[in-house]
Amino acid sequence: MRGRPAALVLLVCACGQDAGDRAAAALRAGDWRDAEMWAKELAPPLRDFVRGNVAFAHCEMAERQASSPAAEPFAWDVAISYGERARDFWKHAAMSRPDWPEARRNVERALLKLDELAQKKKKTERRRRSDKKPRPKPKPQGDPQGKDETQQPKDQPQLQELTPEQVLRLLDKLAEKEKEKVALRRSNRKVRMAGVERDW
Repeated sequence: MRGRPAALVLLVCACGQDAGDRAAAALRAGDWRDAEMWAKELAPPLRDFVRGNVAFAHCEMAERQASSPAAEPFAWDVAISYGERARDFWKHAAMSRPDWPEARRNVERALLKLDELAQKKKKTERRRRSDKKPRPKPKPQGDPQGKDETQQPKDQPQLQELTPEQVLRLLDKLAEKEKEKVALRRSNRKVRMAGVERDW
C-alpha cells in the first residue's frame, strides 16, 4: 500500500469483522473497487475511513494522469475532486470519535495534497496560456533593425527650407525634365507614325 498509513489496515483488521478483513486485504492489494464494496458492510466511521483511502488512491492516480503531457485541461479538476472526497470522508471519520489520530493525520494529508494539486493546476494553465501567445516574427538577417531595404524610399524627403537660389535651380531642373519628356514623346510618336501606312 504505497503512501497509505499502516495504521489503517491494522485498524480495519482489529474490528474483527469479516468485511473489515476483506476491506483491509483489498486496500493492501490496491483493489479499490473491492475495498469500497466491503466498506459498505462496515460501521459508518470505518466505512468513511476506508472510502477516504479509496478516494485518495484515485486522487493520486488522477494526479499522475494529469501530469502527463497529453492530459486534457480538466484532468487536474478530476484529481482535485477525488482529493476533496478523501478529505471529506476522513473528516467525517475523525469527527465520529473523541480522538482518532489516523483519521486526523489523513485529513491533513488530504489538505496538503489539495494545495499541491491547486499549485500544479495553476502552473499547467500558465504554461498553456504562454504556449498560445503568438511569438514575434524573426527579423530579416540583412538589416539589423529589421527594415526591408526594398520598402524604404531611396530619396528621403527634404525637411529644411530652401534658399531662393535653390528654389530657382530646382525649378530649372523640373523645366528641363519636362522638356526631355516632351521630346521623348515626340520622337516616339514619329517612330510609330513612320511604321503606319496611310491609305488616303
